[in-house]
Amino acid sequence: RYVFEFGEQMTIQVKFNASDEIEKPNILISIIREDQVHCGSFSSSMEGLNIDKISGVGTIEVTTPPLKLVSDKYTISVIVRERHFAKIISAQIGASFHVKHDLLSETAFGVFYEPASWRMVPQQNQEPSERRNELR
Repeated sequence: RYVFEFGEQMTIQVKFNASDEIEKPNILISIIREDQVHCGSFSSSMEGLNIDKISGVGTIEVTTPPLKLVSDKYTISVIVRERHFAKIISAQIGASFHVKHDLLSETAFGVFYEPASWRMVPQQNQEPSERRNELR
């Protein structure tokens, strides 16, 4: 699948064939926008997947949180590092995908959109009014 709605989760499968055994690797999956802006990364080490070693053929699967990226084309890159963030062992450019939304474009909203909480500060003798912005 190559097109995702704003706010949808994505499952990424990384298939590997490690000719040498790699002990305690850190697998990083990065999302790069079409204009080469690095939008964010996921790290197996930082997110609690402690891999003792990889060797031979295998698959690692990552499910992202809801994608809050604005409408644009993105590419996945995969980096395998030695323990934590040590030496890079391998790097690969993966598939491209598109996030779609009718209003959220990079020219008006940057890289991502997350609703904020808004409030009018009351003047003397007024009650506060609050509004949680919800994107539909």
